Amino acid sequence: MIEENSTGEQRDQAEGKSDSSKRDTVLGLAFMALIGVGLYFFWNFIEPDKVREAKNPTFLDSIFANAAVIGAARIVLLSLAIVLLFGSIYVAASSVVRIRRGQWLRRAGPFESHLDEAKEELDELDPLLDLYTESIDENAELAARLAERDQQLEQLPAAYGAAVALLEENDLLDEPER
Repeated sequence: MIEENSTGEQRDQAEGKSDSSKRDTVLGLAFMALIGVGLYFFWNFIEPDKVREAKNPTFLDSIFANAAVIGAARIVLLSLAIVLLFGSIYVAASSVVRIRRGQWLRRAGPFESHLDEAKEELDELDPLLDLYTESIDENAELAARLAERDQQLEQLPAAYGAAVALLEENDLLDEPER
């Protein structure tokens, strides 16, 4: 049974390799066909159909009166467009990656950000922020204590009157000197 499993696994692996090699072959052929179609359109784009000749040609008209010069100019413009396309894709992709990694842009032309200095200043403010929150908590506690004392003071005249009345009932109160 172990031999059957091992040969079955080998057969599955061989089939998997053949599937990946078939896929690679198909992708390779599709890529080659795409390159061929691209070269066909590229060649038709480069080679001008006919060159227009002016009756009174200027300097530029006489330079671009040749099909080879027009083809070379088109190649230069196409290559410039390709370079700009890939350059802009690279800049956009690298900006996204740097933003995700937290590597923000620090300088762009004449503008510069001072992140390190700002972080140091924020670090200096952290103890002050802690003191501020502690003082707010202490103020809230003191306000609660003051409110409690105010209630006690409001009840004091009534309690004093009750104490005086109790003392008078028991004749323990001396007449106050006035």
